Amino acid sequence: WRKATVAVHLLAGRFARQPEKVSRHRRGAFCVSGGEEGLAGVEEDDRSPAKHAAEITAAQASGDGGEVGEGGGQRSKVQQSRIRMINELHKMRKRQTRLAKLLIVRREEFERKPIAEQEALRRAFRVGHGDDHGTLGSKGLRRALEELGLSARSDVEKKELKILCDEICVIEADFFVFCFEAVPRARELLRDLRRAPLLQDFLFYDTDKSGTLDDAECLRILARLYTWNLDTESCVLMRRAFNDILDDVRRPGTHAVDFEGFERLLGRSQEAYHRILAERESAIREQEGLDDEDMEQHTDEVLYLFDTFSREASSQGASGARP
Repeated sequence: WRKATVAVHLLAGRFARQPEKVSRHRRGAFCVSGGEEGLAGVEEDDRSPAKHAAEITAAQASGDGGEVGEGGGQRSKVQQSRIRMINELHKMRKRQTRLAKLLIVRREEFERKPIAEQEALRRAFRVGHGDDHGTLGSKGLRRALEELGLSARSDVEKKELKILCDEICVIEADFFVFCFEAVPRARELLRDLRRAPLLQDFLFYDTDKSGTLDDAECLRILARLYTWNLDTESCVLMRRAFNDILDDVRRPGTHAVDFEGFERLLGRSQEAYHRILAERESAIREQEGLDDEDMEQHTDEVLYLFDTFSREASSQGASGARP
């Protein structure tokens, strides 16, 4: 400690000889302003070096160390702010990368769907929004689902569908959210809500009480639910779609359809029916020059009326007539 004290005296004397060049010791231990005042700040005492260092650190923390402590604190805050900013940018970049990969996967999955289903989804989204781009709000999402045939038949279903659409559209739904989240969840919701009534329908069509439906019993479903208001061309399309769905829902290795297959058969057939109906109504409207008022007055019977008129006109040899 004596050696350290001597060294301090020597340094103080050096600083006293050059007061204009020195404003503070580089470690902040003491300051000199020239002459004997520099020596006055140095007194020999019995403090330990550890205690002395602790006092210096405390003085720097409280601001007694002058500009060094204050400037160091400011630099530290700036560095911490920069680090936080860099971390946020890295997180944002990772999120953008994940979203880009998800978009690619969903686009590829969408392109693997049948062409007819792709067009139906695009048309339904346009009904809810007006074009293929942008997003859907809750009301627009409900309109788009109705266009696909996923519409409520009771107050309970209407309430549950509204809750589902509000939940999905907390952040507005884009096209792929509509295709891969809204539509599957709406299908599952309606299937669950209709399970008890569907069981009664299943027992009604199961005339032989075998617990499964054969081809003849399934064709009764087609005739009773999905062809009564279609024209000839639409009936052909509906039968083709129904047979394709029937092949998918049969139990493996058999021609029988159990209750689970019956649920999927009705759900998918309903969507195919609405798709074919919308496509044919649009074609007839353009062909015959019908306006919105005409279409509203004959909701669900445009195809039937057109088919009746076409057959009558053909039998009279007046195929060029207009209704």
